[in-house]
Amino acid sequence: METEVPFGSPRKKPFFFEPINKTLEKKIRKVKKT
Repeated sequence: METEVPFGSPRKKPFFFEPINKTLEKKIRKVKKT
């Protein structure tokens, strides 16, 4: 694990960012549908 810039590095996304991104996409899709 690298400890330089844990958040805010656009090249390497943190491992916890992917599930958050997926849930955000689902919420955005629901908002677009309604």
